Amino acid sequence: MLPLFASVRRLLAICVNKGLRYWILAGVFSFLGWYGSHLLDDSSSWLEVKYRAYVLLQDSRGGQRRVPQTTLVAIDDEEYYGRVLAGRRPLKRDYLATLISRIAEARPLLIALDIDFRSPVPNSMSSDFDDYREEDRAMDAALCANRAKTMIVLSKAVSRNSDGLLRQDQNIYDGNPNCAIPNEDISVGYLSLPTDLRRVPLSVRTNEEVVVDSFALAIARAVRPRQYPTSIDLTSLPYGEFHHPNEFSRATAKEVLNNQCREKLRGQIVMVYGDWHVLASGRGALVVDTFQTPVGVAGGAYVHANLVETLLSANLRASPPESAAVIADALIALGLAVAFAFHISLLRKFFYIASTAFTLVLAAWLFLQVFAVFFDILPLLAAMGMHAIVDQVWEWREVALSHEAGAVTLNKPFERH
Repeated sequence: MLPLFASVRRLLAICVNKGLRYWILAGVFSFLGWYGSHLLDDSSSWLEVKYRAYVLLQDSRGGQRRVPQTTLVAIDDEEYYGRVLAGRRPLKRDYLATLISRIAEARPLLIALDIDFRSPVPNSMSSDFDDYREEDRAMDAALCANRAKTMIVLSKAVSRNSDGLLRQDQNIYDGNPNCAIPNEDISVGYLSLPTDLRRVPLSVRTNEEVVVDSFALAIARAVRPRQYPTSIDLTSLPYGEFHHPNEFSRATAKEVLNNQCREKLRGQIVMVYGDWHVLASGRGALVVDTFQTPVGVAGGAYVHANLVETLLSANLRASPPESAAVIADALIALGLAVAFAFHISLLRKFFYIASTAFTLVLAAWLFLQVFAVFFDILPLLAAMGMHAIVDQVWEWREVALSHEAGAVTLNKPFERH
């Protein structure tokens, strides 16, 4: 026990000798690591770095890979700028009615429409303009007629008030005279995605105290009602799993309308989405609904399809509580600060950071593998690296000042008393 006490006393003495300035800097940089990570979350460059680290960790995890369950049906340039749709916005509803009916004939497990059905006149008694009313009726009739053949999920419009609370907006299918929507066979879910696409959107509560499921959760609940019997309203969203967009089965709306891919749709979750260029056929930004995902740039429909399969396969990774993450960051920062308190070179300090990084990556992988829990390690390591550099520069400055003071003393003339 005596050697242990001697080592502890020596360590305490070293820490005390570093002075208050050193520990204040360590605390400041630890706080910057935690606070900076929140500020940088909206930075696309920093988010891309975190995305790459996440996918690397995900791909090193064993276990079941993707089981194909989703087929994407794209309304592409050829259709959107063709004679029928004529590049019109909003999308022609009678065209959607025909597309829904043709997909339903293939007997899919579910049809999900990643199409914006938000009412253009939300403050009016009517949910749409008179010019579109006949189209709306055709689409409503198709939805209600085909719900006996397959389940259907539509997008639900939600927006945020000036006070920050969410509200439900009016949709063009509201007040459908053929059948009430939502109902037992037709579900609705909001399309909005979190800034960090690693997170799985679940349910949100509106200012009317109504809980609305995300588009992906609405699909998962329809397909697996026993797995997701109720809405999930969590404060901290879980992390999902990502697969490359090329792994998903695809078809075009033209192929569907020409009965060229019935077998591809049978028994599948069929997601219809827009995939046309914004300005003109083949020109402009790719599509409005495009995101930077952990596996590259992809359309929103792919993100929703990926989230659906994550939910169905239960490949969710829990996020530790904010308090637990703060405590872990503080302990790691304290450990590195104590290690840096010894008079060691900058290279040795970076060796300690690299060793800590390796240990944390291994711990993160084990937590992901065994407990399905993911925690972020990049911000703290970046902050402590900055602390190591600043502390070393400060030490160099003090050494330089001491040498300068010594030189002044030597050159000072001898004083007679």
